[in-house]
Amino acid sequence: MEQKTYFNRDDLTIHIWMGDDYFSFDAQECVTGSQLLDWIFYIRAKQWGTHEVLDGFLDCIDQTCQTIFGKSAQVAFCPSGNNQRVDWLKGTIERIEEKEKAA
Repeated sequence: MEQKTYFNRDDLTIHIWMGDDYFSFDAQECVTGSQLLDWIFYIRAKQWGTHEVLDGFLDCIDQTCQTIFGKSAQVAFCPSGNNQRVDWLKGTIERIEEKEKAA
């Protein structure tokens, strides 16, 4: 069975099956926890953004993080609520220092 959502490591793109074609975007647009959350809600707002599509997207991100970073997506992007930046090409993760913590 063909994977409906997949990460292409050669050109760092994510491809999401919309039912009749793929929606593709540059993974470099999804390198922080806040950007990942933005993409989740962006996909959800689309007509083709069904629960199955969202599950496939999240599974793809999680599997890709396991492959590249050896960590789950939650640990790579936002462990304990701390925002981090991933580098898909270098395979590195760095913590983003927040200027102000929420009260």
